[in-house]
Order: sequence, then C-alpha cells, then structure tokens
Amino acid sequence: MDLVMCNILLKAFLLVGAYGEADVLYRAMPEMDLTPDAVTYSTLIEGYCKSGQIEEALEMFDELRKSSVSSAVCYNRIIGALCKKGMLETAVDVLVELWEKGFDLDIRISRTLLHSIYASGGEKGILNLVYRLERLNSDVCLGMFNDAILLFCKKGNLEAVIEVYMIMRRKGLTITFPSTILTALVDNLRALDAYSLVVNAEESALPFMDVVNYTIIVDGLCKEGFLIKALDLCSFAKQRGVTLNIITYNSLINGLCQQGCLVEALRLYDSLEKPSEVTYGILIDNLCKEGLFLDAENLLDRMESKGLVPNIVIYNSMVDGYCRLGRTEDAMRILSRKMIGRVTPDAFTVSSLIKGYSRKGDMEEALRVFTEFKGNNISADFLGFLSLIKGFCTKGRMEEARSVLREMLVAESVVKLINKVDAELVESESIRGFLVELCEQGRIPQAVKILDEISSAFYPSGRNSSSRQRLQSLKGVSVEEVKKEDYVHDFHSLHSTVSSLCSSGKLKQANEFVISVLSCMPR
Repeated sequence: MDLVMCNILLKAFLLVGAYGEADVLYRAMPEMDLTPDAVTYSTLIEGYCKSGQIEEALEMFDELRKSSVSSAVCYNRIIGALCKKGMLETAVDVLVELWEKGFDLDIRISRTLLHSIYASGGEKGILNLVYRLERLNSDVCLGMFNDAILLFCKKGNLEAVIEVYMIMRRKGLTITFPSTILTALVDNLRALDAYSLVVNAEESALPFMDVVNYTIIVDGLCKEGFLIKALDLCSFAKQRGVTLNIITYNSLINGLCQQGCLVEALRLYDSLEKPSEVTYGILIDNLCKEGLFLDAENLLDRMESKGLVPNIVIYNSMVDGYCRLGRTEDAMRILSRKMIGRVTPDAFTVSSLIKGYSRKGDMEEALRVFTEFKGNNISADFLGFLSLIKGFCTKGRMEEARSVLREMLVAESVVKLINKVDAELVESESIRGFLVELCEQGRIPQAVKILDEISSAFYPSGRNSSSRQRLQSLKGVSVEEVKKEDYVHDFHSLHSTVSSLCSSGKLKQANEFVISVLSCMPR
C-alpha cells in the first residue's frame, strides 16, 4: 500500500465513523514505511473536528507540529474547531503560531474567530486580541484589524473603533473601510471624531477618500453645528484633489442657514455654477422663515428661469411662511397663481392655510378651505384638524368643533399617528377609543387637551420641556395617589409611565394605572 492509497483509506474510515480503524491504520504507517504527509494530517484533523472530537483533533495537531510537515489547512481547520468549542485562548495561540510560521489565515476563519471572541468577551475581548497581535508583523494583522473595525462599527462600539484605528496608524497600516467608520461616527452624532480621524491622519494612514466620504462628514458637522470644521474639511478635501459636488455644497448651505448665516449661504449659492432643486428648496424655506418673502419669490422665479421645476415642498414653505405671519391672502396667491396646474396641494398645504385663517380668527375661511380640499380628496393633517377644532372652541362653536373632531378620528393619517401611541399601551384602554368617547359625550376641551399632548410628542416644536421632570415625579406613585391628586397632567407622562410598567412585565398595574387616570379626568 502506498501513501496515496493509505490516505484514501483513512478518509473512508472517517466518513463511515470508523475512528478506531483510522487510528490503527495511522499508527501502523511507520511499519509500512509510510510517512504521514499534509494530506494525512488534514484528513485526520478534519475528520475528528467534524465529529466534535476536539481532544483527538488536538492530539493529531500536536503530532503535525512535531513533524517536518507544514500545513496551513490544518492550522485553519483547528482554529475553526476551537472556536466552535469555545476554546478561544487556545485558538488565539494557534493563530499566533500560524502567522509566525508564515501561513495565511483563511478569511472565513478570521471572521469566525472575531465573532466568537466578541460573543464571549465583547468589545474588551477583541481589544485584548488586537493588543496581543500588535506585536506581530504588521502585514499579517492587516485583514484582522480591518475586520475588527468593521465588527465594532456594526455593533456601535465607536471608542473601540478609534482605539484600533490608532494602533493601525502607529503601525502604518491602511484602513480598508474608511466610509464604514465615518458613517458610523456621523450616525452616532460624532462627526467631530470623524473629522479628527481624517485631518490628522498621515498620507499613508488612510486610502484615497472620494467626495462621498467627505460629504458624509461635512453633512454631519453641519447638522451638529460645527460649521467652521465643515468648511475646513472642504478646504482639506480640495487640497487632496477631491472635487466637491452639489450635495456637499447643499449641506454647507443648509448648515449656514441653521446657524443664522443666511447672507453667507446666499453668497455660496451665487458662486455655484448649477444649483439644484434642493439648493433652492433650502434657501427658499429659510428666507420664508425669516420673513423675507420678496427674496424667496425672486429666488423661486430664478429657479424656474433656469428650467428647474419647484416641487410641493418648496411651495409649501412659502404658503406656510405666509400663513405663520397671518398673510393668508399672499398664501392663497401662491396657491392660485403658482401652484395650481403645476403641483397638487397636499395635507400640509391645506393644514397651513387652516392654521393661518384660524390664527386670524377667520373660522369661516378656515372651514371653507377644509371643505373645499376635502371635496378634492385632500384631507388636513393632524395639526390642521387640531387648529380647526381649537379655533371653533375659541369662538364657542362647540358643535362644529365636535363635528370636525369626529372626522379627525376617522382620518387615515390621524388614526395611524394615534395608533403609534396605542401600540405601546399594552392591555390598556385605546387612546383613540377614549377620544371617541369624549367626542360623543361632548367633552371637546378634554379631547383637545389629549390631542395637544399627542401633538407635543410627535411635533417637537410644541413639546413641553417639563415632561421629563414630570415623569421622574411619577416613579413610585400608586393608583391611590393618582386618585387623590392630578399627578398625570399630560399625555407624555402617562404614556412613558405605562410603557415603563409594561416593559417590566407589570401589565396589571399598567392597566389599573390607565383606568384610574382616565376615571379621574373631569367630565
């Protein structure tokens, strides 16, 4: 029998589970003047690993190490098997030995090891591995370090990302996933860290970054208020030979507007060769918010003269801006002269007009707008309905307010919004159901109070800043105490408290709490 036939027979024994026979044949090889080769060891190690006999696999692996045979396959196979058994320290020892022998680590085994270590020791486990591997030759660690960064990004361990990055920078290694790191940092409101990583990196520390990578950071810096850093990064990118695009400039223009630098934003716009619809949309919206309607309309005309078509969002900015200042005639002019025939008004358009007329106390016009657009299958949104109801209440026209409330509680967009609240109130009375009950009982002011709190929860501009403090005072409050005193004076506190009780598995207490609060409300 020659070596090839012996290896085939060994594989056959292992396939049928005849491990004893395989071991006997292996031990008899010296008597047959046969010397085990890489195929012999890999066959036996793989067979033992597949059957979960890790001790036998390690014993065979030790015999391989004592021999003159070299096999990267055996090292990779044993590392994978050790990971499955949770023997991670031994797996790392074998990994170091593999690299010291100059073998390549299989990419699948590398990622299996990283995920196994993370599952066992979390962020600290991976960092300990990185610290140990830091002493080895730089090139062999490159792939694993990049995989570690990718894993940390996916898990949101941004401090660990920066730690590994700094180690790679010291070793002069190239990071393969810059956009992954940058996006993760920006998404977690750490654009300043992303900025520092880029501008402080040496030429060889990061690969060439394109305009997309730079724009991600610029946009993040602008949104977080670091406008000077955003402008610095643009200059840095240009020095690196990167040509910025309109998306980058739109981020800068939006950032300038958010910081109140409208003049500078307009100057930047003037320097652009081809502003986009988004560019005009940002500027028109901010001009309207500042009450500069003539400039906004001039910009709208200029946009159209360049062949760009304003969308509904741009028109809504103008309509809403005029309505906020009570200039409903101008808002209607925009609607009739500029919008009709070009874009279809939507729920936001209708609601802006309703709010504008309601602020002026002109409920006849508010109702006319509501009815006219409803006839065209365009309904008001949550805030539009609420403004109409509150306007009628202010005028003492309670039956009309009640009629609008009925329509509101069956409007699809409103039902979806209220259902988001109901979804968290497990085994408690439906908020929508309670509102319907209040409506039928004619208790419109109480219904408006609840609707105001829902509005505060979903539209931040109207949020009551004391809601969190109120929530703190609710901790430990019993049902009996609620009956004695009006602890829950806003919907947000009720919602947060009930949600907390439900997440703790206290469904009965949550149900009792809601019922008690509802029963205490004035009728």
